Amino acid sequence: MITEAERKEQREAVDYARTSVALEGFHYLPQYEEKAQQFIDGEIDSDALTEYALRRVRESLSDRP
Repeated sequence: MITEAERKEQREAVDYARTSVALEGFHYLPQYEEKAQQFIDGEIDSDALTEYALRRVRESLSDRP
């Protein structure tokens, strides 16, 4: 269980990341949104969220010809 202050901080971190991604011309996948919400809710930590994101990027790059 996380505090409301922690939840607010985590939501701000996700919002910052969304903005950064959008400014780079990319968009979030629905699957990432689910993980981001789990992070905001305190169900996973930032390490797990980062690992998930990196794994998705690696997978998408390996799918390219």
